[in-house]
Amino acid sequence: MILVRSSRCIFRVASTACLTGLLCVANLARADDIPNSKAIIQLDNAYDDISIGNGRIYAWNLSSGEIDEVAYEPEVRVNNITQNAAPYGRIESVSTERESGDIYFLSRGRKDSKGSPLLVGRIEKGAGVAAPLLNLEESTGRPQIYAYKRDADTVLVVYDELSSLLTVIRNPDLWRNETVRRAQFKNENIFLGRGSIERIVTSEDGQYLVAYHSDDQTQTFSFVDLDEPSVVFKHVPLFSGRIKEPALLQFKVSDGDAFVLYSIAGRFLQIVSLDRNFNRLIEKSFWQLSGLPNSLVDKSAVTRTSSSLSVIVSGSANSTELAIMSLLRNDRFSSNILMGPYLVKRLPEIRAFAVSEDGSRMAILYDRGSKVAIVENPIEWAKGLDGRPRSDEVEDVQVLLTELFETVPADGIKGPQTDQALRRVKNLMGLPNLSEIDQVTLNALRQVKSERDPEYPNQEFTESERCEYNGQLTTFCMTNKDKYKPIQVDYYLSNSSGEKIYQASQLHSCAFIKASFPGSNTCKISDVE
Repeated sequence: MILVRSSRCIFRVASTACLTGLLCVANLARADDIPNSKAIIQLDNAYDDISIGNGRIYAWNLSSGEIDEVAYEPEVRVNNITQNAAPYGRIESVSTERESGDIYFLSRGRKDSKGSPLLVGRIEKGAGVAAPLLNLEESTGRPQIYAYKRDADTVLVVYDELSSLLTVIRNPDLWRNETVRRAQFKNENIFLGRGSIERIVTSEDGQYLVAYHSDDQTQTFSFVDLDEPSVVFKHVPLFSGRIKEPALLQFKVSDGDAFVLYSIAGRFLQIVSLDRNFNRLIEKSFWQLSGLPNSLVDKSAVTRTSSSLSVIVSGSANSTELAIMSLLRNDRFSSNILMGPYLVKRLPEIRAFAVSEDGSRMAILYDRGSKVAIVENPIEWAKGLDGRPRSDEVEDVQVLLTELFETVPADGIKGPQTDQALRRVKNLMGLPNLSEIDQVTLNALRQVKSERDPEYPNQEFTESERCEYNGQLTTFCMTNKDKYKPIQVDYYLSNSSGEKIYQASQLHSCAFIKASFPGSNTCKISDVE
């Protein structure tokens, strides 16, 4: 292995050919580097935080305002954005606009008689230059910035975590080089109340802004229609008590938007899915993440994700461990599947980390902020480094349990949650050996899944062939009385007059009957195969 130097970094690669091609595997020479990394980039200066995307990494020092742009493909190139100009002041917040890849940041200016103004700046993707946009006066508390697109226009939301005040800035280029007061935005100022703002996201189409905020008693979602931002659309209380270091994430489902509340300190992940008018709760999923180590559960816990939540990474500043998981949506069965968490331990002390928008790569800042490791396919990387005994068969059962019955983390480890869920479901289906995962269990769960598929075929029966209607929505009769299998199930719907209207018939296995219609005595335990 050789070391190839650029003006500001050292890039460890396997050969010089890697410099002109795509990123290649690094042969790590030191035991204190990130294992199984695709590449290691050593910087001259120390940085506090990073972002990754579109073949570039941005690293910044919060105190000095210094920002570096690191291009890592097709070749390594480092550009110090602030080296030819006076560094910006302390950087308070950074946000990447997902569609364009542009980065927006808040920098604290020097304090004068009017207070300490905020500079709103932008780094255009690939431009390598930080451009000031506007100065925002009257900034107090802990300001944060969030950037997104709405009808092809850039929208910035500057919010204060302490005062619960949000200011919506549309088309920030219109205010270029101006110093403005929040009052100039008039109806674009939104006061949410009900406790300090913890996190904000937008709905997928950018119309609604969703804020999670809390006080000592309650946790609340507030929905704001950004077409009429002066009106808070709805407050949805969640539960009592304060959550430590929460993360609020947007998650697309078939009927609308879902919002994920995740707390590594609280050791849980919860999905709240509402209809498009935010009036009706569609579904709610909850995972207790009891396997997270104590070292990750402190006030400095941080979460970074890909845009689709296919990769969720959690860790703490100065920790040597990461928890990585993936949240997947199966609309066919209206289920949310949590893969992981996978635990990566014994890493060098981590300063910060970031995940690309598509989840294909992760950057880890370590060695006191002077090195960056690039990891490809973070989920598989974490699974390979998680030293706990795991099983693909257990993971398959966990996914099936989540799709069909109740949510359990699908990490391939048969822990207490999996064991309890398995016992309940096997008892319901009449299967023996309640705590065991065997081929009989897998076959029964797979059979139930195939019969719950929306495309599972209906059967054609004449009226005389149907089961005798007994006034219930669903009736059963045995089409083979000798073997008790399969079972004919007739489905009925109620019309506007309350009459029961025949819908369809299907032939089902005993496993499906016992799992879907608890209390039915149509099947015997011995009939479940």
